[in-house]
Amino acid sequence: MTRIMLAGFDAKADGNITQKLVEALDGRHEVVPLILPQEAQGARALLKEVADNTAPDIIVTLGFVGAEQPIAVERLGVNLLDVAQGDDQYASAELLDADGPTARLATLPWRDIVHQLSGEGYAVRASLSAEAEFQNAALYAALEYTHDHEGTIGGMIRFPSVGEDEFEGQLRALEIALYEADRVIWAANHPE
Repeated sequence: MTRIMLAGFDAKADGNITQKLVEALDGRHEVVPLILPQEAQGARALLKEVADNTAPDIIVTLGFVGAEQPIAVERLGVNLLDVAQGDDQYASAELLDADGPTARLATLPWRDIVHQLSGEGYAVRASLSAEAEFQNAALYAALEYTHDHEGTIGGMIRFPSVGEDEFEGQLRALEIALYEADRVIWAANHPE
């Protein structure tokens, strides 16, 4: 069975449903559940540690977007961290990994995920930026792991905040995405 690391963020931010998504799927699949802090270096370190200890086949980091935005399937993680000064001002930008490439491409089948979700009626888009903060830091860490562990795929899907009445729909969208990712792993392990 495919081992999926599903990493969300602690629910301290308004509109962040990622912790609830992780908790809802824990037990439904062979999921390694992980709740990350909303802090870039802490999220990176914890994700890498748990991935090293559990050897997942798929790493899906879950992020969040504003309530009126579509589901965003990230195409890449950027080796950049904006350091906040306060009041939406940024004091500086630094590299997440001084020796790493500028960006790492997501290896989740993002086109298939976007296509399937769109076909199911979800508002969804491919995205090129999880912003240069803690969400991007977690994505970049996941992609570092997948780069170093052949046969492992990873990426990020960001979900809008929704009310209780819409949560099951977002959970279903995540299950569709996980199915598409699992198909890639299955095909790699069962060549014709």
